[in-house]
Amino acid sequence: MYSLSDTEHSQGILVIGESPLVNNLNKLKGSFFLILDGINDPGNLGTLIRTACGSAVDGIILGGNSASPYSPKTLRAASGVFNIPILETKELISDINKLKAQGFKIICADTSALKFHYEVSYTFPLGLVLGSEAHGISGEILNLADLKVKIPLYNQVESLNVAVAGGILLYEIIKNITKS
Repeated sequence: MYSLSDTEHSQGILVIGESPLVNNLNKLKGSFFLILDGINDPGNLGTLIRTACGSAVDGIILGGNSASPYSPKTLRAASGVFNIPILETKELISDINKLKAQGFKIICADTSALKFHYEVSYTFPLGLVLGSEAHGISGEILNLADLKVKIPLYNQVESLNVAVAGGILLYEIIKNITKS
C-alpha cells in the first residue's frame, strides 16, 4: 500500500475502475458540458469534476493545458466521484466551434463581463467555460463566447478560486432549468 500511495498516511483504499475518458467529441452525449481551459491545479480540477457530477453536467471537456484527471491530487479532490465522461483535447478551440455548429451556446466566466451570472436566462444546449486560475480563459476562446458572465465580488476581491466560481455558476445554471 505504501508504494502505491503518494500520501504519507494513506486511507488504505485502492480502486480499480473503468476510465471515464472519451477520445473524441462525438462520444460526449448530452446538452450541458463543462469546458475547462488551463485548470492547472489538480485539487481544483478534482473539485470541479465532483461538482460537475453533482450538478447535472453531462460531460467535461478538458483543454490539453490542464492538470491530469488521473493525478493523485485530482482523484483525492474528486473524492471517488468520477462517473462523468471526460474528453481531454488538444483541440479545444476546434471542439468549441463544433459545439457551436451543433447549436450549443458557449458561456464564459469572465471577471470583466458586463452581466452578472444571475441576470442571464440559460438555455440548453450549453457549454460553460472556466479558465486558468492565473490567466483566466484564453482570448481566442473568449472571442467564441456567446455570452460572458461574472460573479459579483466585494471588498477589493479580484476573483474567486476557479472551483468555487465553477460551483456557483453550475448551480445557477441548473437552478431554474429543467433539462430536456
